[in-house]
Amino acid sequence: MAGEPDLTKVLDSIYFAPHGGSGWCDCLNLICELVRGDAARLLRIDKQTEQVVAELPGQNLAGQAGDSDFQGANSGALHGRFVADGLVVELKVQRVGEGAPFTPRDRSVLDELMPHIARALRQDGASRLLMDRHAAVSRPNQGALLLLNVQQEVVFVSTRAKDWLSQTSRMTLRDNHLYLSGYKKQTEFSDLVRYCMGQRGSGMMALPEKTGVVRLLVSFEEAGIDGIFESNGLIAVFILAIDSEDIDDEGAIARWLGLTEQEARIATRIAQGGRPADIAAALGVSLHTVRHHLKNIYRKTGTHSQSQLTAMVLNLPL
Repeated sequence: MAGEPDLTKVLDSIYFAPHGGSGWCDCLNLICELVRGDAARLLRIDKQTEQVVAELPGQNLAGQAGDSDFQGANSGALHGRFVADGLVVELKVQRVGEGAPFTPRDRSVLDELMPHIARALRQDGASRLLMDRHAAVSRPNQGALLLLNVQQEVVFVSTRAKDWLSQTSRMTLRDNHLYLSGYKKQTEFSDLVRYCMGQRGSGMMALPEKTGVVRLLVSFEEAGIDGIFESNGLIAVFILAIDSEDIDDEGAIARWLGLTEQEARIATRIAQGGRPADIAAALGVSLHTVRHHLKNIYRKTGTHSQSQLTAMVLNLPL
């Protein structure tokens, strides 16, 4: 078929996909061209329930791929599936409307591509995690920050966090895990981490010290906006030696970050540990409106998550 990409070009697009904003969409479009499909969708499946937990659509070559394109899949649809080490990936390719069925050659090509797609997804997750760590390390006025994975294992500790841990008896780092003194505080911390992970939100707890109260701001790390990558699920723990409620100079935050008045209000509440749903209720707006403002805030500040935004606000010279 004239203009059809060769397999090498498609493989290159798979491994370059993690490094571009539209990389995966472009990659799926090339796969469509290769097997003469009209729309493609990449899915991540829960291994236990077989439910789709994330999906990434490509652009329909005849327009924009909608949900209806994948409803009632017929026998002519292509389904590729790859399962390894807990990662379940499925690729669906369809033709919109009537047309010739997919050939055995098309199915063979898709089967050949699936291991490469799964490998690229893993690399994407690893690269995003490294980028998060690099951003944490390179930020000039980092503050005291730790990053935890879904097993609550510590994967990054900033210099200031190390200094604080060396001076306090309230929290210790041992065998890549955080331990708080006292059963109640340890349970409170573990419950807070699980809550933030499950709700994809933020929360705060207090640790009494001889010199005052230290607060721990725990925040879910949104590592990737599409939700399909394995790296989603980092937890950021900020050690705050100040009362977060003192972070209320919305005018200064707006000037420093180039935000509108409403965006500054939302950024301030995020830095105070507020969840989007709670912020929406407090401001008398819809959750959709808060999320829309958050996207604009991320774009203006160059951040990609609530925890990154929180770090930026906490480190402003207010």
